[in-house]
Amino acid sequence: MTRTTLLWVVWAAAWAGLAAWSAVSPAALARLRPPAGDWRPSWLKPRPDASPPNSRWLLGGLAGVALVVGLWDLGAPSLLLGGAAVPVVAIFLGRLERGRDQDHDALLRVQLPGALDLMAACLEAGLPLRRATAVVGDLSPGATAGLLKRVSQGIAVGLSDAEAWLTLADDPTAGPIARDVARAANWGTTVSALLTDHAHELRQAGEAEAKTKARAVGVRTVLPLSLCYLPAFFLLGLAPMLATGALSLLG
Repeated sequence: MTRTTLLWVVWAAAWAGLAAWSAVSPAALARLRPPAGDWRPSWLKPRPDASPPNSRWLLGGLAGVALVVGLWDLGAPSLLLGGAAVPVVAIFLGRLERGRDQDHDALLRVQLPGALDLMAACLEAGLPLRRATAVVGDLSPGATAGLLKRVSQGIAVGLSDAEAWLTLADDPTAGPIARDVARAANWGTTVSALLTDHAHELRQAGEAEAKTKARAVGVRTVLPLSLCYLPAFFLLGLAPMLATGALSLLG
């Protein structure tokens, strides 16, 4: 084995070791870190439903090693490209939205307004917040029922109303609602009006999204309709003219 080959093997092993360390880093180190605010811009922050950080960085490290090995003949640039591939892959996997999650969010945007109105009615009728949450959770369809039952399960294991609602704080659709409800529960303010306002906002957002999609239908159908009309235009318009010209030349 030549010295150059040994150097490349050492670099590839280093990248693999870095990926393995990120996958099995001790939890004690995380506990020793001082708490700090999240300074990252939004495009760097992973989605709440993203895969765990260790898995993303492990896949990023494997991608970097594969790139270094695949571009072995380039020399030093392969190391730079492999090193750049690690954070790029990790960030991409953190921002990737799965189709199942898109369907779940779409269902929540449709189902939540009715559930919030029903909870507001229960609260105005005199039910406490936790009881209203449990009742509406039993009556709601799948996506909304799953969220409300998470809150009820948190209350059942000893969490306060605010703490139980904060378990939904990372949800992209219900997160703002959960944080507002938790804040109102801590302060002792009225929750029913808050739920009604959020239901109204969700309905308005849904209507705006539906109008935007309806306007985009015309633009998106231009190319398919053009492709459908193109054969007919060729056969009925250009083909007879070309045939007439060809017969004139031959005749």
